[in-house]
Amino acid sequence: MFQRSLLNVLLTFVLLISIQPVLAQDYIRYNRIVNRIDEDVLAGNIEKASLRFDTIYLEYDFIFSHHCFKALQISCDLKDSVKAANWLQETILRGIPLWAIQKNEITQEVFNYTNCRLVINNYENLQEQYKASINQKLAKTIDSLLAIDQKRTDKVNNGFIPLRYTWHYVRWRRNSRKQFLILEQIINKYGYPGERLIGIPEDKNDSSKLLKDALFYGPFYRESRTYIMLIHYYSRKGKNIDSLLLNEIVKGNLPAFQYGGLNDFMSRYGKADNYYNVWHFDPDTSSLSEINLRRDSLGLNSFETQQALKKIWMERRKNKTANSEIILEY
Repeated sequence: MFQRSLLNVLLTFVLLISIQPVLAQDYIRYNRIVNRIDEDVLAGNIEKASLRFDTIYLEYDFIFSHHCFKALQISCDLKDSVKAANWLQETILRGIPLWAIQKNEITQEVFNYTNCRLVINNYENLQEQYKASINQKLAKTIDSLLAIDQKRTDKVNNGFIPLRYTWHYVRWRRNSRKQFLILEQIINKYGYPGERLIGIPEDKNDSSKLLKDALFYGPFYRESRTYIMLIHYYSRKGKNIDSLLLNEIVKGNLPAFQYGGLNDFMSRYGKADNYYNVWHFDPDTSSLSEINLRRDSLGLNSFETQQALKKIWMERRKNKTANSEIILEY
């Protein structure tokens, strides 16, 4: 227990030091604002949720595509065509394809607003601005690494059974270690290659491939390419780079829930004892208060709230309403 308390103190200290030079762009605070927006939405205070998004728009030069889409949904729900046009533009500038906006039961309303149609007519130019805003060369590097990772992973999961946990698994682990070293170098040089740096995957433009999932699961545009590869690396004991990643959260490069998920893997399969209960849960249920303090230090919801939001999402899927509801931080 003492060790965990010490870890919390150290984590808070590092975050406070990191935050000082960039107070206006502190993404720990950003996370907390988004959490309050969910509270407003669930309480039916949609206008208040919209005002909170105004704060994010004014104070942050990068807004995640997931949140741009949510703000657009809220504006459409309020039938506020002015804000809808603004968030429509921001959503496209974050790489969300037009088909996704058109097929969502809330955001399709933008096609009925004159000022929104002006934004839509400028779609190709906005897409070019989006591409210019990301590091396309780095994105291609990450795509290439992920393609190899997925090929190796598929062999372990679906390859010839006698070879899965011998030859294929050995090659998969060797590749994970190799890719980790490359990713570590990239993070040191550019920052964590998440949505802010490399945008969202190109395949999000493929409506024929993704439409069915979008209608069932609702809109979901979180970038996870680097996260997937690091999860695979940390599925066994690996090098801890927490000190490198912490400041990436504050800068908006690394989503806090991904950091939490990586620590869950390090705690489950390595020697760390630093659960966030994002992916894997601490088997010691008496540690929940410590976990919630840890989560709060990153601006994450409490574990109980996380589970409640997941339950709402599952119910929406069951009732086939996920595509007609304002998205939450599940």
